[in-house]
Formats: sequence, C-alpha cells, structure tokens
Amino acid sequence: MTQNKKIVIVGGVAGGATAAGRARRLDENAEITLIEGSGYISFANCGLPYHIGGDIPKRETLLLRTPQDLWNRYRVKALVSTKVTHVDRVKKTVTYTQGGQTHEILYDKLILSQGGDPMKPAVEGVENIPHFSLRWVEDMDAIIEQMAKAEHKHVAVVGGGFIGIEVAEALKHKNFEVTLVEFAPGVMPNLDPEFSNLAKRELETHGIRVLTQTTIKSVAPNKELTLSDGSKLTADFIVFAAGVKPETSLAKQIGLEIGKTGGVVVNDFMQSSDEDIYVVGDMAEITNRITHSATRVPLAGPANRQGRLAAENALMGNRCRYRGAIGSSVIKIFDKTLASTGLTEKAAKAANITAQAVMIHGNNHAGYYPNAERMALKIIFSPADGRVLGAQAFGPEGTEKRIDVIATAIVGWLTIYDLASLDLAYAPPYSSANDPVNMAAFQAMNHHAGLSPVITAAQLAEKRSEYAVLDVRSPGETKSFPLQSEYQIPVDSLRDNLAQIAKDKPLALLCQSGQRSYVAQRILKQSGFKDVYNITGGWLGVAAQQGRWD
Repeated sequence: MTQNKKIVIVGGVAGGATAAGRARRLDENAEITLIEGSGYISFANCGLPYHIGGDIPKRETLLLRTPQDLWNRYRVKALVSTKVTHVDRVKKTVTYTQGGQTHEILYDKLILSQGGDPMKPAVEGVENIPHFSLRWVEDMDAIIEQMAKAEHKHVAVVGGGFIGIEVAEALKHKNFEVTLVEFAPGVMPNLDPEFSNLAKRELETHGIRVLTQTTIKSVAPNKELTLSDGSKLTADFIVFAAGVKPETSLAKQIGLEIGKTGGVVVNDFMQSSDEDIYVVGDMAEITNRITHSATRVPLAGPANRQGRLAAENALMGNRCRYRGAIGSSVIKIFDKTLASTGLTEKAAKAANITAQAVMIHGNNHAGYYPNAERMALKIIFSPADGRVLGAQAFGPEGTEKRIDVIATAIVGWLTIYDLASLDLAYAPPYSSANDPVNMAAFQAMNHHAGLSPVITAAQLAEKRSEYAVLDVRSPGETKSFPLQSEYQIPVDSLRDNLAQIAKDKPLALLCQSGQRSYVAQRILKQSGFKDVYNITGGWLGVAAQQGRWD
C-alpha cells in the first residue's frame, strides 16, 4: 500500500498558503501541515496600510483564510502562533513549539516560506518612543491602537519605499502630520531619478514632509528626535519601513546554502541545496530574468507563483521550472500611479548593460474625451538589437496598464519594433488610437534607426557646455516654462530662420513634450545639420528631473 506523502510548509501568507492549496488540489491523500508563527495563517499583507488609512474599512476582509477554512476546504492542518525550532534533515522531522509544548512531525518534502524581516536602523534611545514595523496583522493593530493615543498627531515614517509611502499616505488620511525620512537621495530609490522625484513631489503636494539623505540619530526621553542634519522633530511614534531582509535564521541553522544576496539559494524548481526542501518568497534567492544574475524580489506576486510551483514539484516530481522575475511593481501615491518593470537606466548601468532610454508624455485616454490626464512613460531598450529591457510610468489610473503590456514584452523578448506594432484595445474613454506604449516605441524606433537620435535630460545636464539648445516652442511657452537655450525659434518659423543657427556645436532640440522638436529635428537633418538630438520627453522630461509636474 502506497504511503501518503507528508508535506510540511513553514510560513503562510502568500507563498505558504498558496502552496498548501495547490498541494491539496494535486493530491487528495497527501498529509499537509502548514505552520505559521503569527496568529493569522493567510492575510492580505499588502492591504494592511489601506486599513490603517480607512480605504479598507473592515479588518476582517484582510483575513483571507483561517485555520478552520483551510481544514474545511483543503483538509490542511494549519497551526498558528507556532514556532519551528529545528529541522532534522537526516530524520526528516520538524520540531515546533505551540502553547509551551514541543512537538515533532515527519515530512517527505518541506517548503519554507518565512518571508522577510523588516529592517530597523539603529537609533540611539529608540526605546523612548513607541515604534513599529508593518509586517503582520498584529503590527497593524498596534499602530491603529497607538494612533488613538497620539497627543500631537505627528508621526515619523522611516523609509521611502512601498511600505513607507503607503503608511505615510494612510496616516495623512487620518489627519496626522507625517514626516517621511529616507536615507537614499530620493524616495522609491530603485527607480530612476525623474520618477523618484515625481513621487516625492506627489507626497509633498499632499502635505507630507519628505527628508531625503537623512536618518534619525537619536530619540530623547521627551520623544524629541534628532536627525542626521542636526535638526529636531517631535513625534508620537515612529513607523520603520526601511525594507526587509530575508528570514533565513532557520535555513542557516539547518545548513542550507545562502547566496550573495542573503537569500536561500534555489534552483529552477525552487529546491534548496537539500533536494527535499523547497524555498519560496522573500527569503529565496532567484534569478533576474533579464540580467540572469542572482536577486531577491520581495513582492507578493512572485511569492504566490513560487509557492504554487514548489508544491507541484514537491508532489509530482520536478516538472515545473521557475523562469525568474523582472520585478514588476505598482504603487498608488494619493491621486497618482507609479509603476515599473524590468531594468531602470541606473540598474542597467550597474549591471554593465548598454541601454538607451526614451520618454514620452501622453494622455491616459483620447485627449478630446473628458477628463484626459497626462502620464509619463519611459522605456529602456538595448541599442544593439532594440530588445525591451524595462519601463517606468507615472500618471493617473491606467498608467499601470501600460507597464503590464511592457512586462509581457520583456518576458517575450520583444523589441521596440514589436511594441510599435502591438494591436492594443482602443476606444476614446480608454486610450488613443496609438497608445502611449506605441508612441514610446515609435520614438525608440526613430532613435534606433538614426532618424531621430535622442538625448535624455540627465545626459544633457552632464554635458551642457558641449551642446547648443534650440527651443522650438512658442514665445508664450518659453516665458511660462523657461529653460536656458542658445536659440529660440518656433518650429513653424524654423525653415525661414535656418541661417541664424550655427553648426559649431551639436544641437539639442526642445519643445514641451518632444513632438514638435522631432519635426524640427527632421527639418534640420535634411537641411545640412548633422549632429541634432531631440531631448526625449521635452521640457516635461526636464521638469520631471526636478520633480515638477507642471
């Protein structure tokens, strides 16, 4: 008689709970045990800030599965508030404590999904003030409880990434004065500077004080915070949201291989260095699908898919390969959406990958349809073969749709020429006949083909003295949105004024968004001017570098 397979999963939430459900659907007879350290087996951890801010009013909607739910539907034995203390890889046993008692359970395959631990920067005297991280439901409850006790309704949030920004916005919705403290030069520091600056601008527009390149050095007994620049700040409490580190204490204890990123090394099947132990989620070191280098991607989407795949491989034999991740992400910042996928310009540079960027500004739907709003879209591609490497976008709702399209292009190894020919859904309330994705690809194609070489605002700033800037906007625009330029000739007057333009320096052409300057560029290049570059994104791209959204 065949013995039922024993699957033990350590850690719930995204990866672990998904693995449990997949395992049961694949094998009705398997003995499945899920062990979770917190009091909740499966909850919407990405939704915690939105309950704090009131966007999600009912706490219970965050609790996706209870232990009883898992048993009733999947016959999974779920243990909460339970700590795994040891794994014997030879005997294949898991030792855990629950309610002061120690137990041992056998496994055939073990899946670790223990996530990441919030990082807390060292702050002298931090014990003088209530301080929290936001990982568990219990953390959310504690923050809400502390909010009710707040005397001054002023909070310091440490960290300008996803959680930090979401918590800052949530607290602002609850009428707190919020100071966001970020160690890096900008918030959302993994993005390129123009998008980091736009995120900062949106926060400040809604009344959040943002301090970059700043840390909290100490906290006095009266809750006065001293910052790294010497300034003082009084707060009722601190929320630490400075990123996460992989929870690998158990993995290290039992001798699993740890990679250079700090995560547990896994193969394409999500197996660790022990073939009977699979590792998923924030604690796993996986492969970047573009650079093929080791990375960690602490996001819910990859964790879910890895959990599903690990369960299938654990039960059915290694038949499903994980192909890696590209880090697609999105965040709501008050009224705006900020999204990205794949490589940024600076990530490509760090990986020694030659890349070119173009930026366009287009509307989220047809301009003649009411309430059209502008979005900025930047595409990163290989100048060698036009392969799409990444994208970032900022704008209204619908911005993330464009990033999803480009994410699909990246994993399909599509080029800018493929993007340009995509047949995307169109109706005036939803898009334009040529979607912003198409428009960005057109500009990239023109650069790649040599028709319209571009220069980014950052590249121009680095070598400003080497270029002469020709502003082809109207006099009213140049007055309202000034930028230093050697020549100011509106595009419609350009053909009659070519003699005014010297050929001793390369020309960088400027209009508001890059469209008129492209027309001017084609006029000049066909009139004997050789070194002519279009400032991609136009004045709006330059403004984005400064965090402006005029």
